Amino acid sequence: MNLVNMFTALPGVPMMNKQGSKDLDLSKKAEASEEVFERAEQRAYNPQEHKDKTRSEIALYFVKAYIMLVIFIFVVVFAYNLVLISINKDNLILEIKDIFPIVIGTVGTLLGFVLGYYFKSEEGR
Repeated sequence: MNLVNMFTALPGVPMMNKQGSKDLDLSKKAEASEEVFERAEQRAYNPQEHKDKTRSEIALYFVKAYIMLVIFIFVVVFAYNLVLISINKDNLILEIKDIFPIVIGTVGTLLGFVLGYYFKSEEGR
């Protein structure tokens, strides 16, 4: 077995014909590249779909954060009042009815803006 025949038996190595010129066997590579191209077309970037997905994720994050903030306020005010009662400082107790309008007024406005933007996009479809 000569050296040329040994190398042409390896996959991916150009084949030598009888005249000594190289013939490239690209059929397998062409098939593989076509498969990759077809998969890429199936997963093609759709800007409208991406925009809607991002918009809904942002709205969902804001709603979750708002709910967690409300729960956090309840817990903090309750714990704060327990501490004040335990050290007999009853005149410094916080009331939820005084704290909630401040928080809902500031954060609720932002949440309303985000949800309005999200549902405006849903209406346009």
